[in-house]
Amino acid sequence: MVRRMKEVVAIPATELLIDLRAAAALIGMSYGTVYRYATVGFHGDQLETVNIGRSIRTTSEAITRFVARTTQATRAAKERARANRDVLDVLGIAETPRGKR
Repeated sequence: MVRRMKEVVAIPATELLIDLRAAAALIGMSYGTVYRYATVGFHGDQLETVNIGRSIRTTSEAITRFVARTTQATRAAKERARANRDVLDVLGIAETPRGKR
């Protein structure tokens, strides 16, 4: 199995560490989703975490930063898609419906 090394980010010592289950409960997502955000990431960005033994921990502040970054990335991706559709419309090229290629 090949694992991608994530960028090392220092979590300030003033932030209170919580485990991923508590983080999932805090934001109303499943543990699996939060674990994936911490290990694989979303739109090229990973949740800031600290490994303590076999436990993965994060902070509520790190979650806030992650949500802000990924929301911005999602908005940018939607704007690019909208611009691409506009170009296709100007060129008179019909967009292929999803699943019917």
